[in-house]
Amino acid sequence: MSALAGVETICVSVNADIPPSRLLHATPEGPIARAEFGEDTGCGSELDAALQEAGAVFPSTSGMAWEEAGLLREKYLSKLPPAVFSAVGRYCGMSIDQADVEAGELPGAILFR
Repeated sequence: MSALAGVETICVSVNADIPPSRLLHATPEGPIARAEFGEDTGCGSELDAALQEAGAVFPSTSGMAWEEAGLLREKYLSKLPPAVFSAVGRYCGMSIDQADVEAGELPGAILFR
């Protein structure tokens, strides 16, 4: 994905065949921010806040034993795609149906703010 001058772009890629799933966010003001599902972009943006609010960001595993951190990630793994789609939809002001996305039936949307 490349940034377009003056255009905000969000790309959500589930990558079912070749994980990890990722989120890319390009704003008119800055470079492309990237995050894997379970993380925010680290930019402190409104999109990051929406991801946090939707439960699309893993709790911190720093300081945990590797096995314990792995179990925690596994617990949240199935909850991530719906939370990410919900957060991105809420941020964009639209409803994004995960089943439609997975079936390839979601049309492109261009929103002007």
